[in-house]
Amino acid sequence: RPGARHERADAMAPPPRKIKLRNKDFFESDEYLRKLEGVTSRLAGAFPGQDPTSREDVAKTIMEILQGHEDTLGASSPTPRPMMKLPARCFRDLAPGGALFVILKRCLRRKHEGRWRRFDWQSEHKRREFVGMMVECEDDLRAKGLLGHAKIHVSSDVPAEKRAELTRAIAACGAVAAVSQYEDGVTHVVHEEDIAAAAAAAAATSDVLVLGVLGKEAHVHYKRHPGSYDAWISLSSAQANAAVGSNLTSPPPDEFEDDPNLRLGLSRRAEPAKHVIAAWLLDSARFNEYCEESDYAWEDPAVRAMRAMREAAEAATRNAMDAVAAAASAGAAEAA
Repeated sequence: RPGARHERADAMAPPPRKIKLRNKDFFESDEYLRKLEGVTSRLAGAFPGQDPTSREDVAKTIMEILQGHEDTLGASSPTPRPMMKLPARCFRDLAPGGALFVILKRCLRRKHEGRWRRFDWQSEHKRREFVGMMVECEDDLRAKGLLGHAKIHVSSDVPAEKRAELTRAIAACGAVAAVSQYEDGVTHVVHEEDIAAAAAAAAATSDVLVLGVLGKEAHVHYKRHPGSYDAWISLSSAQANAAVGSNLTSPPPDEFEDDPNLRLGLSRRAEPAKHVIAAWLLDSARFNEYCEESDYAWEDPAVRAMRAMREAAEAATRNAMDAVAAAASAGAAEAA
């Protein structure tokens, strides 16, 4: 599947990227190729009589574009970069007129117009051409309402000495800086991570969240990494490194999205701003790809303190009830 296969015996951190298949024959499997039928049909209509004309050819083209996308815009790519990497979800939207179709249509048009034999990014000139093509893909996705703009506000709880670095990160991400979190269109509010939350994160024994299992493989998400790093690894490795909250008993959600609201960009526009810790912004700039907000969720310390008090009170009540039940049971036993 689109994504990299990462397996390590140590901390399970993803190694340098190389786009690979989940299985050698996955892109020739009926499972994936069936899902490509709608996209393939639309491409055939857009480019009659021109390649790619089969689902297998479309699958190979996807892999080629994914690798070029990673090599030219990924975390290890040359700087400066004119754009962020496109979200992984765009390559997983297999709707006939969805994000993947929009990307493929633009890339194939450039390939046919330029009479390219293949997508190439090995030389500096070819790299500029490939990145320019990806910029056009980004523009097309925005025009179709399939990709939004990030508008980020840095909260007043962030120390003054860190604000300049965060401002540079906003610019590196091509996002808009918001003066207030209440401005229209704000998508993220960045906060300082408090000591207690930082200590809890440092104490975590694993950063591998298992999304689900299928046969002898597991689909995992590496915490504090973008979604494109999600990978299929061996079930044994997943079981040995699973973080709290992992799903080791059932299949993962379908990674190829088919949500009409998401394709139209409606669900993301309707969402309130996400409150995240500053590491989300810094890591996103470092990867040149937006990381998963859920890995960096910020919770108001006052709300967390109240929740802790409530949980402690509930635990005390349960313990008291258990003690009463135990005493009653003991009394009944003595009476018998």
